[in-house]
Amino acid sequence: MAELRSADEHHLRATFATAQSLARAGRLPFTARLVTAAGELHSSAENESQATGDSTAHAELILLRRASASLSRAELTHMTLYAAAEPCAMCAAAIVWSGVGRVVYGLSAADVRAHDPLPPGIVEPGVQGRALLDATPNGPATIGPALEMDARNALFPER
Repeated sequence: MAELRSADEHHLRATFATAQSLARAGRLPFTARLVTAAGELHSSAENESQATGDSTAHAELILLRRASASLSRAELTHMTLYAAAEPCAMCAAAIVWSGVGRVVYGLSAADVRAHDPLPPGIVEPGVQGRALLDATPNGPATIGPALEMDARNALFPER
């Protein structure tokens, strides 16, 4: 596994801070940010599924849709996507299709589900996002889970 850089810690902790604010406001605490190779924030997004009723309005997808409007695939290969938690399979596939070069995330999907089980009747794909990213030839370099205790405290501040 690649090493977590100091810039990675900074941007990952920024996703945690936003996630914690969202969780305390009763919203889904899933956030993402896209950062240039120079370490500058390009854009960020929050999960909007509750607000819109769109079950695909995950932070990573929103972020990638916005970024794709202004960046080429070649530019995205030099960028890092940071997420407070492991991207789901849907988001991981979108990350692969977008060409983003690196992914760094906090809490694993298994840890998220241990703290926040899905409601009855909701089905998750049978593959986790990390497995999809790892199985993709020439896919993004992926680091995570990382800073798990901080991630857990941010996503689930009342527990």
